Amino acid sequence: MVMLTNGDASVYINRADIYRELKKFNRGMADIKKALKFDLTKAEKANVIGNRGIFNMNARRYEEAVEDFTKALKLQPDNATVHRNRSSAYRMLRKLDNSIEDLERACLIDPGNVYQYGMRGALYMELRRWSDAITNLDFAVRHHPQSATPYSNRGELLFKLRRYNEAYIDIKKALEIDPQHMISLQQMIDICRRMGDYPKALSTANKALILHPKNKNTLILRSEIYYHQNSFKEALKDLDSAIKLSPKACSPLCCRSEVHSKLKNYDLALDDINQALTIRASNPYAYEIRGNIYRKLGKHNEALNDFNKSLELLPLNATYLDSDDHNKRAKRNHSGCDEGFTLIFKMQGERNFASIYTRRGATLLALERYDEALSDLNQALALQSEHLLALKKRACVYQKLGKLDLALNDINRFLELRKKYNITGFRKSDSTAGIRIRDSIESGVISESGSI
Repeated sequence: MVMLTNGDASVYINRADIYRELKKFNRGMADIKKALKFDLTKAEKANVIGNRGIFNMNARRYEEAVEDFTKALKLQPDNATVHRNRSSAYRMLRKLDNSIEDLERACLIDPGNVYQYGMRGALYMELRRWSDAITNLDFAVRHHPQSATPYSNRGELLFKLRRYNEAYIDIKKALEIDPQHMISLQQMIDICRRMGDYPKALSTANKALILHPKNKNTLILRSEIYYHQNSFKEALKDLDSAIKLSPKACSPLCCRSEVHSKLKNYDLALDDINQALTIRASNPYAYEIRGNIYRKLGKHNEALNDFNKSLELLPLNATYLDSDDHNKRAKRNHSGCDEGFTLIFKMQGERNFASIYTRRGATLLALERYDEALSDLNQALALQSEHLLALKKRACVYQKLGKLDLALNDINRFLELRKKYNITGFRKSDSTAGIRIRDSIESGVISESGSI
């Protein structure tokens, strides 16, 4: 009889790794099972079970991966690699508190591993712990100055904090290091769009689509650039392509609904958004979009119900209002105004709360609930101090309340900003409605409808 040794176990483990690279997970798992039949030391057994966890991660079996990594840690509690791996599995399961606990442990065990600080910074970002995130991401950038990922991650954080000029610098650096870094290309599209540089946003989108022509998110980003350039036919073409690529995805349906709504094709807009809600009934963004369609149709009670439902599903919390005042590097910028598809902001992990508070405020104005409307519009302007529609609608609320000086201040501010944004390259819009409102305020005449 031939006696098998632990050396023979390594043969199975090595072959399992090859199968993993080839994505032949069942064959690899079979070899792992064979390796575990050998008389292994605790450390060897922990290694094999940890490898099985990696197999489960690659196969997207995250619960099983957590079980394997937990078993491995019982055998070898101070294995920093397994703690990092279990952290990744918990992150995929959206168990972020468990994930950060494992990563903190890995950093204590192996403080010299600088790679994990970038991971920890990205995780803190998901937990909305901005100060901790920027500290770790700064560390990662310092220690990996030739890697695109740390710059891209820090750019994403600055993006979330609406510090677009700083985010642009990091994303530009990431693309200098790796011109084909897909996440950074998408970030550059979005940052240029938000800064009003639509030509550069469009050229970057075209470059990204040459590299990956079937990327749904890039198609959505490009469609929004076309939307802002009033090239609605091209915008719809890109969204049609995105829907064909992912017919069960909500995001392209939601965005196409907004284009149809802009074109006043409200039946088509409602068809798309209702289909999106069929796919995911608890989608807060879809309720906001449908609420805005109802608002435009003058169905104000239906609109208000949808806006309320949207905010119930994803409410505003303190991290959107302010962020780590003690750390200037992590302070949110509340100036400016963000325009764009409701779903675009979700791509960067943030919600444009100024938009929904403005829309609900406008609905409350139409329902003659002026105090509530004022509260919502004040909230919107606290989030984005130059939000054009919020300023215009608040002017109308002040007018209705007889506060004509405040109304005039808001409408004059709106007209100044509209002119500025037209000059700096943002989506062009005339100021006819604003001038009409200003004339009405100056004459002391209060419009009966209050609509704009």
